[in-house]
Amino acid sequence: MSQKIVIKTSLSLIKFQKHFFLLSFASFIVAQDFSPGPYGTNYYDTAGPFQVPDVNAQVLGDINYDESITVEDAVWSNRAFTGELDLTEEQFMMADVNQDGVIDELDVIGTVNRVYQSEYSYWDFEEEWNGEETYIFIHYSPEVSYSTPLWISNEREALLNNSPMNVHYFFVSSRESALEDVLTVKEFYDEILDGMSDEIQVHWKKHLHFVP
Repeated sequence: MSQKIVIKTSLSLIKFQKHFFLLSFASFIVAQDFSPGPYGTNYYDTAGPFQVPDVNAQVLGDINYDESITVEDAVWSNRAFTGELDLTEEQFMMADVNQDGVIDELDVIGTVNRVYQSEYSYWDFEEEWNGEETYIFIHYSPEVSYSTPLWISNEREALLNNSPMNVHYFFVSSRESALEDVLTVKEFYDEILDGMSDEIQVHWKKHLHFVP
């Protein structure tokens, strides 16, 4: 009889110890303040500074969106400054060369200075980051054997048609003829986009990047 009492007492003590440990652990967790970690709670909502030259990016001053800054852009800039020309929101952004939020004589001068310059804009990862898009880099390198067939693939139209809309494609060449390489690929995609709707063209214009 006494043996049964000892066993029951031992089991009760073990259960008590388990419950006490769980309660103590739970109290410890509740008592601790939440730690956001070294980068804060919005760590994944931001991106580090990272820029690449992009032949496909719109250049400030290209108000008429013809992929070059010409005398016509300078004229449009001056007319916008004098109030003779109403610009769309996107045109205003391109005309505001010094990015101060207004179109003034400094923007007109800045546009004139950029006329016929072979200047490429930069794609800014930190500014463009929204946490909802994917980035794929297609790298053309003579040191990587499989990069050549990937670069010259004739499945470009299928790539766009089958691709999710939230994907950015970066075509990067590390050859000595890098600029020529990316311009050639850009021409292929420009031809494909010409057969698509205006809305789709605008979308892929912002999601295809050609990095010399």
